[in-house]
Amino acid sequence: MSTHDIIHSAKELQTADHISWPTISMSSMVEHHAIVCAHKGGNLFRIIHLINRGGASESSGSTGSPGLSKNSEYFIVEEILDLGKKIRKGNLRRYNHDPKCCNEPSTVINKAQSKIGPCQLNLFEYNCEHFARWCKTDNEESKEADVAKAVLTSHDIIHSATELQAADHVSWPTMSMSGILQHHAIVCAHKGGNLFRIIHLVNRGGVSGSSGSTGSTGSSGLSKKSEYFIVEEILDLGEGIRKENLRRYNHDPNYCNEPVTVIEKAQSKTGPCQFHLFKYNCEHFARWCKTNNEESKQADSAKAVLTSGIAGNSSSSRSSSSASSCSIM
Repeated sequence: MSTHDIIHSAKELQTADHISWPTISMSSMVEHHAIVCAHKGGNLFRIIHLINRGGASESSGSTGSPGLSKNSEYFIVEEILDLGKKIRKGNLRRYNHDPKCCNEPSTVINKAQSKIGPCQLNLFEYNCEHFARWCKTDNEESKEADVAKAVLTSHDIIHSATELQAADHVSWPTMSMSGILQHHAIVCAHKGGNLFRIIHLVNRGGVSGSSGSTGSTGSSGLSKKSEYFIVEEILDLGEGIRKENLRRYNHDPNYCNEPVTVIEKAQSKTGPCQFHLFKYNCEHFARWCKTNNEESKQADSAKAVLTSGIAGNSSSSRSSSSASSCSIM
């Protein structure tokens, strides 16, 4: 397990550090990983990383649906890069690996240099993060690939109303977030055509509980109890089916309630509720009905993004504070 700090100055980086920065093509949603070899002055660093033929991170390359590249398209290279812009924007990360599981700096560099040359990229099995973590810890891991695989394999896209059944856990993109967030619900019954009776968490205006922007929640994400309700109503899901953005989630059958129990649990919660973006939203409700566990993958991702930035800033503040104390001593 590793955490990360935000780098605010070139002097914070050391040889063999595992770093990353947002890829241009994914609007900062995916990180490109690298190993630092040496500081070359100013914001210039010699690094080793996996890139495509055009020099962009492998995340933005064209690999086809399985995520597999042609061998000749991708290379692990050692080159000098200016990290100044990334430092100034506050989006350069350094990963903190467990010292007990971490290689010595010289070993990290040797391992990285041993892989220089053509390589075969697979977004899910061997990408820049797999490479960097292997150099640091001997383990080829990619947290981003794990998340991507979980998202891709955890749900099906619904193409026809006949595919849905009672007690299914479904979701569709929320209007206020341009499809970035999913609104979750439990299917109770098919009412003909594309009409379904569902139970879900909504705000007073009828918009999903994931889009807290439509309600007054304050900075903590907590709503006034009277603004949000869990309701049972009939909705036309035809648009979601036609646009192919209606999802059905595949829960582990070993941990999934029987259909009748799912619907009973959902109906037991109908009425006013206290909505919280991070602790109790529409996804928490739907997953609780299906598995008895109040979980929200979206909330976890949002918290991770928010707290990583806070952690980076606070660690930098602590470092500055410690430096002041040391100088006084």
